Amino acid sequence: MSETLPRWDVSAYFPALDSREFAAAQELLGADVDRLVALYDEHDVRGAEGPLSLTPERLTAFEEVVSATNELLERLRLLSAYTQAFVSTDARDERAAGTASEIQMRAARVRALSSRFDAWVASLGADALISQSGTAADHAYPLRKAERSADHLMAEGEEALYSELALTGSTGWNRLHGDVTSLLTAEVEGEDGSRATLPITVVR
Repeated sequence: MSETLPRWDVSAYFPALDSREFAAAQELLGADVDRLVALYDEHDVRGAEGPLSLTPERLTAFEEVVSATNELLERLRLLSAYTQAFVSTDARDERAAGTASEIQMRAARVRALSSRFDAWVASLGADALISQSGTAADHAYPLRKAERSADHLMAEGEEALYSELALTGSTGWNRLHGDVTSLLTAEVEGEDGSRATLPITVVR
């Protein structure tokens, strides 16, 4: 094995994990999540007891919510991918691991909003939205998927609780599995009788 392992070059996005630019992006992400939560509350983005009439006001609210959600998800994906470029290549990088945890906490709040959005779309009707909004037509597939997903949602409070518990449950377990696996090696004998020590992911 080479002494110097390859690393992702992500300097085109931020100079470093501890750079002012990355810190500012993290701070902006936190503020954006707060603003998106406020926007969802302002437009009462959540499921209803029965179907909601698609008024011009609700149609305008829908397009505003979709635009704001897409913008936040783009920023969240960038920061998540940037951080994972460090975590996935060095499980011992404590700074990267801590940063990844912070981003996951913000992502949990976004997941809770996603459940509310799915229930809202189901109440408004995906087909009705698609027929009356160009924005909805551009998102036809995910809207119909959201409508189907709404049939399997728990109540809003339980969905929010699940998103929080996933950080130390399924998400935490997946991360622990990945960290431990990335540090394991095994000695493998080749067909020619030579032996080599390889990462367990290569051995598998």
